[in-house]
Amino acid sequence: MSYARATIAEARPPKKTVLVTGAGGYIGFAVSRAFARAGWRVYGLVRRVEAAKALLIEEVTPVVGAISADLAFVDELLVQASTLPFELVVSCTEQIPFDEHWEHILSLIKKVAHHAQQHDAAKPLVLMSSGCKDYGMTGRHGEDGLAPHTEESPLESVEIIRGRTFCTLKVFEHPDLFDAAVVRPTPLYGYGGSYYGVIFEALRASVSVGSVTVPGHPDNIYHGCHVDDCADAYVALAEHPVREQVNGECFNISGHRYETVSDILAALSADFGIQGGITAVPLAEVKNPELHVLQPVLGYTQWVDSTKIRKLTGWTDRKPLFSENLHVYRRAYDAAAKVGDAGVLRIRDRVAGWVASGAKIGKA
Repeated sequence: MSYARATIAEARPPKKTVLVTGAGGYIGFAVSRAFARAGWRVYGLVRRVEAAKALLIEEVTPVVGAISADLAFVDELLVQASTLPFELVVSCTEQIPFDEHWEHILSLIKKVAHHAQQHDAAKPLVLMSSGCKDYGMTGRHGEDGLAPHTEESPLESVEIIRGRTFCTLKVFEHPDLFDAAVVRPTPLYGYGGSYYGVIFEALRASVSVGSVTVPGHPDNIYHGCHVDDCADAYVALAEHPVREQVNGECFNISGHRYETVSDILAALSADFGIQGGITAVPLAEVKNPELHVLQPVLGYTQWVDSTKIRKLTGWTDRKPLFSENLHVYRRAYDAAAKVGDAGVLRIRDRVAGWVASGAKIGKA
């Protein structure tokens, strides 16, 4: 009996170690959980001590520090982990403007890579997060010539995120130090930190028993993915047995099919009990000005292909689409909002920024 247990233990691959930056954020927290479930030793970088408790609950070792010019905390971490060089760094931080932030991220990654070299370890892999809005918009559902964005599509992001779009590609400029891939998720839903929550917030504040108009177009494509499925895609790339097939590549992460704005509005109408339904119309025709905030969400149309990562790794999304399980997702969001979830508060702050700046991303 004891011999059998020892043999099984010896056959198991050694645990690997990953550093996730932005581990207190929406994607970073989900990614940290996913790697912990997959058996990795996970260190999660957060800026605030308060965020460390949530990571500990998920069996993730928190590292408190800010990605800035002063990265002394990284040196301290590497001393503590001297016998465990990081095999993987997952960058999930986002900051606007991104250019200076990228230089600090690169400094952190270089420290991790030099540490691996000093211990004769393999070059770490870096998974650099960007987003599918890097490609800009596609056409609408039903239009002639409609085609999805692939990893070969030109990068045509709006000005506000252009720094991130092109800085993340610089991760490929240091092949002597580390391997790298760029990961581009579509909009994500689930739990408390999703921009889909903007829809819940806006409708809850202005719901009526009659009909509701919102800015957008019924055939706009809203192609999303559950944040847990997205996080599992990062694990699939990290654990792919042929590093050369991941290194130097970009990968889109999206659901198995897209939804339209009309799909989402029909589900929302049913869940909120809006008898007259919710209709997407040009911004100027929206009856309630408080709903103008939905223009950046429902006014954007984009279909994104994720065949590349599916064929390479076998990854697939498992969670129901947003419109298919909206009631559960709404209840989860409301519960998160009730307890003051950091993700909910972060989204509310960003929405307030949209309103203050008069942002009009997308088309009605």
